[in-house]
Amino acid sequence: MNQDGTKTLLEPALLQWLKTLSPQPPKVLISACLAGQNVRYDGREKSLGQVLTTLSAALELVQHCPEMDAGMGVPRKPIQWVQTSKGQRQLQWVEQPGVAVDFPLRERAEHWCQQQAELHAAIIKARSPSCGKDTTPLLSEQGDTVQWIDGVFVHTLAQTYPDLTIVDEHYFTREVDIVWFVVGVYLQAGKPAGLETVNLLNSDLPWQGNLEQFLDTPTQDRDRHVQTLVSRLG
Repeated sequence: MNQDGTKTLLEPALLQWLKTLSPQPPKVLISACLAGQNVRYDGREKSLGQVLTTLSAALELVQHCPEMDAGMGVPRKPIQWVQTSKGQRQLQWVEQPGVAVDFPLRERAEHWCQQQAELHAAIIKARSPSCGKDTTPLLSEQGDTVQWIDGVFVHTLAQTYPDLTIVDEHYFTREVDIVWFVVGVYLQAGKPAGLETVNLLNSDLPWQGNLEQFLDTPTQDRDRHVQTLVSRLG
């Protein structure tokens, strides 16, 4: 039992209940660097640590690095998005301003996304030129941030699967947030098996089968519902 009154995700009763909603663990895409692979441009990783352990126990994590998939290798020169003087967005090498990246990032992203099936959510690396979701800096030619955009891979992913819920590593600030995410993914994957629970949640939450709305529920409300759920299973 955690200090905030919720049980951990690995609590047998909770995990067993979730599996009655979806006997097969839901598939969730995760950036390979967040999964502990040394695939960043500098040869390092950004593992989610204990969060990764908890998620792996309940979900089928599909690990992917779009820059490695495009043949960029590791280590590699860093890249960035630049808005040119003509107003065009261009992926350029950080160390060679004005020189466009010639690796097939967009083509490989389209190919990978078209090959996937049954993805229920995605956990991606914030600020990445490939994987960022509304957090990737678009720079002017002078190096100033013009706006925040999606990375090339996430942009393609969102176009291919417009209903897919995408979060980055900053979502998982507390253990109860991990529980909330996993419960929501299982409910999404297990429709209509979880209708009774969905109806219960609908009494207060803007759920309606939409995982993104489920996760966007105000913190106080969602914590209360998680506590109610795990107490009933206890």
